[in-house]
Amino acid sequence: MTNDFQATAALSTPQLVAYIITRHHNYLRRTLPFLEALATRVLRAHGTHEPRLTEVERCVRELSRVLSIHLADEERDVFPRLIEGSMPTQEVSRLFSEMIDEHAQITNLLQRVRDACDAFQAPTWACASYRTLFSELERLESDTFTHLQLEDQVLRPRFTH
Repeated sequence: MTNDFQATAALSTPQLVAYIITRHHNYLRRTLPFLEALATRVLRAHGTHEPRLTEVERCVRELSRVLSIHLADEERDVFPRLIEGSMPTQEVSRLFSEMIDEHAQITNLLQRVRDACDAFQAPTWACASYRTLFSELERLESDTFTHLQLEDQVLRPRFTH
């Protein structure tokens, strides 16, 4: 288990939600625009030599779009209602079912990024921007998997039986 997972499992629900937003949502809000711009720059510089960069750039844009919607939905609709604690069980189940579907979509997009990046292995001739793109995408993948794990394995069990 990751340190993140272990350290947060004992937090109260409001603390856990605050942690997820502060640590993972804010990281994504900072990182995604940077990665979109970097993916575009690397594609423009090396796309004729490395056609897979078109798919990398496309996947990064799609991942950014999907994650931005997901973060906003969680912060606007899901988290406040969970903290409030007055939702009927059926509504809680529906919210988590939707969250799990979104997590599956995000996981699939992360796999597409990984595949398009050849498991984040930049070619030997890659410039610093190219290497940074792949390194930061690998970091984003790791952070996002930890984020999803916290929601699926720590937060969700508190509300579903």
